[in-house]
Amino acid sequence: MKKILSKNDNIAVTGIARGGKTVFLTSLLAQLEEFDQAEFSFAGNSKIEAFKELKTKSDFIRQFPLDRYRDFLAMRGSWPEKTSDAYCYSCEYWRSDWKFWKQRVNFFDFPGERIADSAIAAISDYGKWSEHILNHLRNHKSLFEDSRGYFEILENPSAPLEEIIFEYKLTLARLILNFKPLITPSTFLLSKEGITAKKASESELASQRACGLDFDSEFVPLSREYCEKNPENAEIMQSNFKLYRKNVVMPLYRELGKCRKLIVLIDLPTLLAGGVGQYNDNRQILQDLFQTLRPDSSIGRKLASTIKFWQRPLEKVAFAASKADMIYNGDIENGRAEGLLRQLTSKARKIVPEAEYRWFVCSACQSSRKGEKPYTLCGRPARNNPDKQIVEFEVPQLPENWPDSWKPGDYRFKALLPEVPKNTQKPPRHINLDAVFDFIAN
Repeated sequence: MKKILSKNDNIAVTGIARGGKTVFLTSLLAQLEEFDQAEFSFAGNSKIEAFKELKTKSDFIRQFPLDRYRDFLAMRGSWPEKTSDAYCYSCEYWRSDWKFWKQRVNFFDFPGERIADSAIAAISDYGKWSEHILNHLRNHKSLFEDSRGYFEILENPSAPLEEIIFEYKLTLARLILNFKPLITPSTFLLSKEGITAKKASESELASQRACGLDFDSEFVPLSREYCEKNPENAEIMQSNFKLYRKNVVMPLYRELGKCRKLIVLIDLPTLLAGGVGQYNDNRQILQDLFQTLRPDSSIGRKLASTIKFWQRPLEKVAFAASKADMIYNGDIENGRAEGLLRQLTSKARKIVPEAEYRWFVCSACQSSRKGEKPYTLCGRPARNNPDKQIVEFEVPQLPENWPDSWKPGDYRFKALLPEVPKNTQKPPRHINLDAVFDFIAN
C-alpha cells in the first residue's frame, strides 16, 4: 500500500572526546538502507522498507557522503577521514507498523567545538560580542590567567593589529593546552574542513591555526577604547566577524534550531586516557551545549530572537558511550560504563529537565570480541601492527566512579581497526546501535 502521509524527524548528532559521529552515522544509515541484511531491531519487530536518500537543501552544509564512508570501512579497512566539520543527511523509508505514513529523517551532524561560538550566533554586533568575550575572560580567574597578556596589549593604542591577533591566538593556544573550552572563533580548534588542532607549543599553534574563516579574514575581540582610537582596525575586525558569522556559525545554528531530538556521543576510553583536565574540559562543553539549547537561558533567549524555532524545547536526548568495543564486556554488563556516562551527564540533564533522556553503551562498528583471559579483548590494534593481525590484549578495568584525579596514561586503551564485511550489502556489526535509534526515532 502506498504511504500517503509523511512524518518528519530532525535529529542532531554531536559528540565530545572523539565520540565517533562519522562512523555512527555511516553504520546507522547502512543498517537502515540494508535493513533485510542487518541485525537491527526497530519498533518491536517492524521492518524498514523502500529506504531512499534525499537531497539536502543547505547551501552551506555538505551532504553526508555515505557511500564514500562505507567504502572506507569495508574496502579500505580504515576509519573514515572527515572532509567537513558538519554534515546533513536526509532519507525516507516505509515502516511496516505504520499503515499510511512514511518516515522522513533529517540528520544533522555537528561538532561540539562549535558550541563555543554560540555568542557569535546570538550577538550580531561585533562590538557587543567583543565586550561579551572580554568580560567572560576577565571575570573567570582561570581564564584571565591565560589571557593576561592579551589584556595588556589591548591597553596599548598603538599596538599593530597583527600583533594583537597573534597575542589572542596565543591566548587560545594556552586555553587549548590547559583544557579550557572557550575557544572562539572555534575554527582555531577545529577547521571548516574538520581538521583538529594538533598538540604543539603555544607559538606553533598560534602560527598554524587561523582565528576566523581563514588566515586572510581573522578576527579577535577588541576593547571599546582600542576601537575608538583605531577605527580602521575595528572596521576590519567587524567585517571579518560578519563573514565568519554568515559562513560558519549561522548555517550551523539554523540547522540545530530545527532539531528537537539530540544524540550525544561520548568516548569514555578517550576521557579516561586523557586525564582529569580533558574530562573537565569535555564536561564543560557538554554543559555549555545544554545551556545553549535551553530556550530560557540568557544565551538561549538571544538565540531565540535571532533564529526561527529556537524557542522550542528539546523532546528527546540519547547519551551514548560510543566505543563499547574498546571496553571489557564485564564492565558493560556490570553497569560501570553506563554509570560513568550517567555521572558525566547528570548536570547537563538538569539544565534541560523537560526532555526525555536515555543512556546507552554502544558501538556503531564492533571491532573486538571478548578474550580468553580476564580483562582482555581480541581485535586488530591500529598501531604497531603492520600486518593488521588479530591479537589478544589487555584493557583497563573501568572505575565505579570518576576518580578525584588522574593523569594522562593512567588508563591505556588500544585504538582498533574496523572489522566490517567487505560485502557492502552487509552492514557493520554493532553493539546496541538499534536501541539508540529505536528510542530517538519513535
